[in-house]
Formats: sequence, C-alpha cells, structure tokens
Amino acid sequence: MNFIESLKEIIEKPEVLSQEKIPAGFAVFGMLGYILGILGLFVYLRLYVPIMPGVISTISFLILVIAFEFLFASTLHMIMDLTGMKGKASAIFFAFGGSDFVLTMMVPVAFITEINPTLGYLSFLMVMVATLSVRVKLVRLIYPVSTNRAVFTLWLPCCAFLGLMLGAFVYITFWGMWILFEL
Repeated sequence: MNFIESLKEIIEKPEVLSQEKIPAGFAVFGMLGYILGILGLFVYLRLYVPIMPGVISTISFLILVIAFEFLFASTLHMIMDLTGMKGKASAIFFAFGGSDFVLTMMVPVAFITEINPTLGYLSFLMVMVATLSVRVKLVRLIYPVSTNRAVFTLWLPCCAFLGLMLGAFVYITFWGMWILFEL
C-alpha cells in the first residue's frame, strides 16, 4: 500500500488515525510532508534571513526541525497520556508531518512578500494559522478531546520552550554583563 492510498483512506475515514494500527503508507506520507514543508520554510527563510546556502545547511536545518517536531509530538503525547487520553505517539508525529505540507505554501508567500511586504506578512500569518488549524484537527482525530483542549495541548510545549529560551537569554545576558564588568 503506497502513501497515496493511505492518504485517501485517512481522508475518507479519519477515524483510522485513532485506531491501534495506522495505515502502512502513513509514515512515508508524514516524512514526505516534513521534508517538503521544511524545504518550503527553508526557502522562505533563505530569502529573508541570512542562512548559509548549500546542501549541508539545508540538511542540518531539516534534521534540526525534524528533531524539534519529534520532541514536540512526544511532549504532546506525554501530556495527553498523563491526562488519561489514549493515542499513538507515532500517529501524532506522522500526522504533524502531513500537516507540514501546508508549509510548502511558504515559497509563493516569499514571492508575494517581494511584491508587497504587508500582503506577504498577512500571507505568512495565514499559512501559520492554517498549519495550526490542521494540527488541532489532527489532535482531535487521534485523541478524543475538545477543540479547546487540543489548542491548549498544542500551545503548552511551545510556551515551555519559549520559557526555556527566555531563561537562557536572561542567563546569557547576565553572564555577559558579569564578564564585561569583571574586565
């Protein structure tokens, strides 16, 4: 069974994601979604942020984002498991890969931003909201939860990560000031 047939099965019967056995081609579909979505995001960032060109930079960015997505999916699964909701961690990881297909729209958004920066910013926000909406829907399909709980569960790991980054920034800032004033 190839990934297109498994995608067709998931679209026709979304309750397949909440079952014990997910379709065979779903893993290929999820990884392909990660690769294409992250490549679209990389192209967008490459045009507007000073990222090194080349194959090694692209592959390292891909590995870094997939590792972050794996951490994000496992944290989400752990939160759901601690609250008594049963689901599969692999299903949520590969489903998030499928939701990253939306990020392939970042390439046209990059060209829209070149024409009109305001319209490009709104297009960027629309792509991010669409990705979040797809992820909320997928969490609701895999775990039997309400929309509010799915949104809360999606934002909780993001807030924890941002809190850690803020703490690291404050620590590095104070450490740098201490080093400067000691000299």
